Amino acid sequence: MKQQALGVLEFRSIPCAVSATDAALKSGQVRLLDAYTVCPGKFLAILAGETGALEHAVGIGVKTGEGSVVNSHVFSNLHPDVFPAITGTVSVPDLEACGIIETFTVTAAIRSADLMAKEAAVTIAEIRLARGLGGKAFVLFSGSFSAVESGLKAAVEAVGAEGELAGSAVIPALSPELWAKLL
Repeated sequence: MKQQALGVLEFRSIPCAVSATDAALKSGQVRLLDAYTVCPGKFLAILAGETGALEHAVGIGVKTGEGSVVNSHVFSNLHPDVFPAITGTVSVPDLEACGIIETFTVTAAIRSADLMAKEAAVTIAEIRLARGLGGKAFVLFSGSFSAVESGLKAAVEAVGAEGELAGSAVIPALSPELWAKLL
């Protein structure tokens, strides 16, 4: 089985975005993970599939949405925990420590989650992408305190060097009530 890839298309025009996302989906063997409006008046489409098909589909989306594309990216060889964290289908084990990283872009959040999952024994609980965040994104993850610190350090170094880090924290023994509200 080939490694699944993830494609991100972000637009500044909603009608253009719907047309471009439709064209991308009709161009090949890709599936829509999610599509929605984000503040301020943007549209985000997240696609999944095999790398080659996804590169083609994202290219079609960019060409169709020419002039309206804010950002596009294809991620290949993602850690398998990234997909359920984006779709909100993660079962989180007991919480020893919680980590959170906030980024200025959707792509930086996905890169952060992938890097943390590959770097340390953490559970990526959720990747919240732009909705209600003014275009920013954040990743919630858990694990042992040392694993959370290690994963966060790697992600902060990577996205911080690119100027995409908005903030981060490691919280030992986060209140279960608060954790339930965050997810």
